[in-house]
Amino acid sequence: MSRRLDPISPAELGNLVCENMSDAFECWVTLAPKGKFIREDGIVNFSSGIKFFMGNGVFITDLASASFPQMIGPTMAPFVEQSLPMFWIIDTAKRSETFTESLVAAEIHHAVDMPGMAFDLEESPLTEPELPDVEVRRVTDQIMLADWVNAAAQGFGLTPEFVELFARPGAAHGFSDSAPMHFLTAYLNGRPVATSSLIPSRGVAGIYCVCTIADARNKGIGGAITQASNALAAQLGFRYTLLQASKMGRPVYERLGFKQVCQLSEYIWNPPVTVEIPESD
Repeated sequence: MSRRLDPISPAELGNLVCENMSDAFECWVTLAPKGKFIREDGIVNFSSGIKFFMGNGVFITDLASASFPQMIGPTMAPFVEQSLPMFWIIDTAKRSETFTESLVAAEIHHAVDMPGMAFDLEESPLTEPELPDVEVRRVTDQIMLADWVNAAAQGFGLTPEFVELFARPGAAHGFSDSAPMHFLTAYLNGRPVATSSLIPSRGVAGIYCVCTIADARNKGIGGAITQASNALAAQLGFRYTLLQASKMGRPVYERLGFKQVCQLSEYIWNPPVTVEIPESD
């Protein structure tokens, strides 16, 4: 893969945030037993077959090319048929009033806006946090990957079975520098307590799955594992890292030197709940 070593404008970095994110889901979903991933003009849609919204979704990459809003019905049909919760994501600056109204009419509701952020490894210093009880390790085998899965499940409050969806690239492709995904785990006094992953695509490296288990938060570990992800990206020859920030993570990333380059809007659809009423005698 070629690396983007030239300066990239904030606008282009903003586009790369969404493109790298869609590539990340392709990396994850295509390895799921029931996974499907489709790229069409202006739209990416995918499903893992898992009934949790984070495993199924739609990215609008070009609203004009996506034949919006006519495409909502056909795009939603397989999710509705399988009762799969899912999300839609679009760059906030590219959405329109018609876009929002059409989604709401289809019972797809706005959930959150999240900043897309970039770090220039050539211009920003990589500081090493002083955390003597913390060691960040790059995952190099299946035993270490199991540590990663367990820590991520606790950090995100998800089942290990679901988190394994995001670990499948490691199980399938291994852990070499040329692997499509790289994993890091932070250990506090030998206990796995935080995770991150790195997915190279489009000449940049996307940082994903950053979390810390509840009883290890507010100790600087999230910042440490993010910086370790940046260091790994630099080691692999990349200039830029990208991520999407939660409300909790944004102040941490800003202190490290990440800069906002776009904002993504997420919309959620949940299948209607059916209630069976027992027949009366």
